[in-house]
Amino acid sequence: MTEIGSVSKGVLCIAVALLLAGAAANDAIGQISGASTRSSDQNPIDLLRQRMAQSASSASSVPQEGAVDPATYSVGPGDVFQISIGGVPSISIPVTVSADGHLALPDAGAVQVAGLTLANARDDIHARLKLAYRNVPASATLLQPRQFYVHVVGAVSSPGRYLVMPVGRVLDAMSLAFADTTRPATTNLRFQPSFRNVSITGIDGSTRTADLMRYLITGETLYNPYLRDGDVIRVGGYDPSDRSVFVNGDVPFAGTYEYRNGDTVADLLALATGSVDVDDRYQLVRITRRSPDGTTSAVPSVANASGDDLGMIDIRPLDQLYFALGRERNGGVALAEGAVRYPGAYPITTGETSLSDLIDAVGGFRQNALLRGAYVERRAAFSMSEFPVRFVGLPLGPNMPPLFLPDTSAVLQRIRLAPLDWRGANYVTRELQSQRRVAINLAEASQEDMARVRLFEGDRLVVPKDDGTVFVFGQVNRAGFIAFEPGRPVSHYLAAAGGRADLAADAFLIEAGTGAYRRGEDSLVEPGDMIFVDSREYLADSAELSRLAVEDKRIEMENKRIEADQKFRTTQIILQTIGSVASIIALIIAARK
Repeated sequence: MTEIGSVSKGVLCIAVALLLAGAAANDAIGQISGASTRSSDQNPIDLLRQRMAQSASSASSVPQEGAVDPATYSVGPGDVFQISIGGVPSISIPVTVSADGHLALPDAGAVQVAGLTLANARDDIHARLKLAYRNVPASATLLQPRQFYVHVVGAVSSPGRYLVMPVGRVLDAMSLAFADTTRPATTNLRFQPSFRNVSITGIDGSTRTADLMRYLITGETLYNPYLRDGDVIRVGGYDPSDRSVFVNGDVPFAGTYEYRNGDTVADLLALATGSVDVDDRYQLVRITRRSPDGTTSAVPSVANASGDDLGMIDIRPLDQLYFALGRERNGGVALAEGAVRYPGAYPITTGETSLSDLIDAVGGFRQNALLRGAYVERRAAFSMSEFPVRFVGLPLGPNMPPLFLPDTSAVLQRIRLAPLDWRGANYVTRELQSQRRVAINLAEASQEDMARVRLFEGDRLVVPKDDGTVFVFGQVNRAGFIAFEPGRPVSHYLAAAGGRADLAADAFLIEAGTGAYRRGEDSLVEPGDMIFVDSREYLADSAELSRLAVEDKRIEMENKRIEADQKFRTTQIILQTIGSVASIIALIIAARK
């Protein structure tokens, strides 16, 4: 009973001390805000619990990946522990680890906890509490992680000291050091920050490493370790032309990677596929290595290696790795859209799967399918790839896409030396980009015709639905969709569209699917057809083309004026010559008389 009484007195003293501090704070707040409620009117234990609830709410605001691992979390100055002491009533007290690494326990003395793991620190605290409170349950939990400084130096935009938390990782501090995007990380721009070889030195002299590139691609937190008090993070610089490894082949992230000491083929395959485990489907076709004399050759005895064997093959800087998916592939994907029974993407064998096979795979056509408007679309580009090879050396994110698609830039390059004016070049470019359809009329094609059409990667079968309309556009008063009526000519739909506009010229019927043009207003219209009314004047679709059109017309008018002026002068010279000849002849005749 004596021990329990002393414990109760100790707890009561702590509660009174906290109450006095809380009362002083509440009185100050009350004087500033004008509150009339006096803290002395409240129960001391209630006030203590209220303060603890506020402390707990502030602790819960710290973002974390999950519960702290007691076996790996290192305790340090500033960590806040919650000491819970049983009894009637029970009490919970927040205690902060002091600057010298001690935790002062009520009636139990101070315990050295800095540098210990959370599990070991709790064991020492519980042992000390049991000595002080033998007949009362007591425990200690980590209430709020501390904050501390780390140093980021080397090839970063803003080297210096940064405030972090023990639940933070190396990339968190690196993000702060690279926040200033206006400053280069290295003064020699040929060098780049070494994100795969980051060094972390602790205050005890221990050294760790981080591979942030592998962490960002695979998500393995092992390569993005937690931070500790006073860590020094060193980011080196490297020359990509001297410390890179090149990965190509059937991998999703082909490109250039920084070399890391001890790298194996399995490590580079993990980077190039984003997979943590070695994928047995991939085979190492070859390694091309550069010798000291500058010549390159294939490394013997590594061809067709796969599985666990990839982890046994070391690589060197400037090695070029080529992977394949176990065998030579000629597969691809074709799309089916619109009024087919099961639209979607379907696997094909490039150059072997036929259009008839694809139609069978999609289950045929729906009842409302407009077969005369169906077509197969194919890329009509000169370039071989959709996007350039991704370079993974410098930026943490993917490269920005190009301004022009490869087919557009290839078309422009092909016609740059053509003897065409700007209108002709613009027309050629548009035609090459738009005419991407396989030359077959699906409405009239037989099963044998469709079986002869072979599909390739990226082909797209489009089957529009028959909505019973005809699209009228161009120089008409009310452009848009007009309800289809069987047996009606073009003139009927022009009248339904409000008639011709002031600048209207010839009318053209554009057949669905084939895209064939027919001039005139007597042609019969079918569902899905389009009617276009041309303009008497050229209408540019951009300000630049409009300027070029005006300039071209001005030059044309100027040439016509010059030509007319030259004709007039020539006529005058001829008339003058005839007049002179006539005068001479008249003089000769008069002289003879």
